[in-house]
Amino acid sequence: MYSLFNGYKLIHALVLIALFALTPGFVKGSENLPRFYLPSDTLTEVEAVQELILDTPIDTNTIDSLKASVEKKKKESSFKSEVTYHADDSIMIDNINNKAILWGNAWVKYEGIQLDADFLEIDFAKNEVYAKGLPDSTGKIIDTPVFQEKGKEYKSGEMVYNFNTKKGLIKKITTQEASGYIHGETIKMASEDVFYIRNGKYTTCNKEHPHYHIQAQKLKIINNDKIVTGPAYLAVEDVPTFLAVPFGFFPNQDERTSGVLIPTIGSSATKGFNLMDGGYYFGFSDKFDFQITGDVYTNGSWAGRALARYNTRYKRNGNFMFNYTNSNTGERDTEEFVQKKSYFVTWTHTQDPKAKPNSDFRATVRMGSPDYFENDLNTNSSAYLRNEFSSNITYTQRFARSPFSINLNASHNQNKSDSSISFTLPELQVNMARVYPFKRKVKIGKDRWYEKIGVNYSGNAKNRLKMNSYQLFEDPENLDSTFVSTPAEINYGAKQTVNINTNMKVGHFTFSPGVRYDETWYFRSAQQTWVPPSDSTMNGAIRMDTTNGFKRYGSIDLNASLNTKLYGIYSFRGERLKAIRHTMTPSVSINYKPDLSTLHPDYFGTVQTDTCLLYTSPSPRDS
Repeated sequence: MYSLFNGYKLIHALVLIALFALTPGFVKGSENLPRFYLPSDTLTEVEAVQELILDTPIDTNTIDSLKASVEKKKKESSFKSEVTYHADDSIMIDNINNKAILWGNAWVKYEGIQLDADFLEIDFAKNEVYAKGLPDSTGKIIDTPVFQEKGKEYKSGEMVYNFNTKKGLIKKITTQEASGYIHGETIKMASEDVFYIRNGKYTTCNKEHPHYHIQAQKLKIINNDKIVTGPAYLAVEDVPTFLAVPFGFFPNQDERTSGVLIPTIGSSATKGFNLMDGGYYFGFSDKFDFQITGDVYTNGSWAGRALARYNTRYKRNGNFMFNYTNSNTGERDTEEFVQKKSYFVTWTHTQDPKAKPNSDFRATVRMGSPDYFENDLNTNSSAYLRNEFSSNITYTQRFARSPFSINLNASHNQNKSDSSISFTLPELQVNMARVYPFKRKVKIGKDRWYEKIGVNYSGNAKNRLKMNSYQLFEDPENLDSTFVSTPAEINYGAKQTVNINTNMKVGHFTFSPGVRYDETWYFRSAQQTWVPPSDSTMNGAIRMDTTNGFKRYGSIDLNASLNTKLYGIYSFRGERLKAIRHTMTPSVSINYKPDLSTLHPDYFGTVQTDTCLLYTSPSPRDS
């Protein structure tokens, strides 16, 4: 009886040892992922289990038999790498057919390939996996297979895939390729990068049932290259249209790539036939790209455009575009022939706030020849009718742990109607936030009246230029002479302001005195002189002479205000409205600006205007 019991124990032990040593195991949950390959010390673990159960060493013949069984299992599979798999519900190991069957949110991973499904069957002998979704209590198929490889995702109804040959067969597939989506009845995976689809649909609609698509009986997908179809037609809401092609070709690349931009063919009543927007695109990187395009007309007119775009995350982004046009009108070698050349520059730049928290640089530039949009071969009506163009470039710098900040600006305004152009270049503004110079570093008790005295400062220096745009764009070599002949078109100077103010409590009143000082710096001034009557001026005249040199003028503004608050409450006897509270803030202010003309005798004087009258000259013009 004892030997029979030991015999049963031996049989049970051998079964447990075989399951432990020769199979990936039975797993629930995601802990201790099973592996197909067995560890090198498997037989040592077998012996340990046998000794633990039987308390007797296993005999040599049994060990040799187990070794042979393990070697046979290893030879039956040709997996080159580790296979891991998991299932939430259960995993069943079929040792006879060398298979693993998984139910419930199952997945299997092998060399960067992952397959998820509600039902998986792994055939270790054939290196294949079969996947499908299972119906729920309502009969709806859930957790349909999802195949992932090299960042690509394929959703299907059923799937068979061979890990060794990298080939597979998928039914009812949906996948995303670049910016489009592909739906197919059956797909054959010829290799890792080549797929053949039967009864396929190509669309940019992301719905499960697309509103529109291109229907083709056969499609070929080459990853990161192209999609080729046979005869295809456009369908809207599953209704075929007459738009059909003998074959289709779609680019299928996620990354930027360089290539030729195909021009469009057209015609013009004045310039003849044309090729427009043809050129070349340079896809250098995700941060920078560049393209050159142009238009060509049969009458000799042509245009070129260069566009550069840049974008660095958390730093900057913008684009720069240069346009040049050579427009011909009329027949060559005739008096009606006119050739016009013009150009236009557009630049936008934005700095990300995260790049430099204490500084900022922004630019918006639109400037060029005044007649550019009249001569442009590819313009639109809104640009043609636009009368003004403006630009602005700004740099701001704030100094940490300091009340000071600076702002450097350059701007431009261009008017097509009178061909005038004006620049503010440069303009510098310096600001100092309000500071309290008499405040104690270590505060003890209440603030004294003088500790509330605050001072702030602002300064602005500006240079302004105005001229005819044709002098700038068509005759730049005569810029200096143009400026000298019209000196009044150049204005530059500086202005600065200092504010000192405070406030203090006087009983129930708040008293706020202050003083403001403004000072202006001039570098050019005008002098008025009476010219007596003569042969050329029968009634006399006032002559205006412009002189160069630094001059300054200042003014003081004294101000004070007194205010308080009065509160009142009017009560009611009713139940719904109890009282009304009202507030009044009466205030009184005074302002005094002393006359400082006596301190600046060069700024004021009297000038005779005719033979009888005298004219008091005002302060000189801000120039």
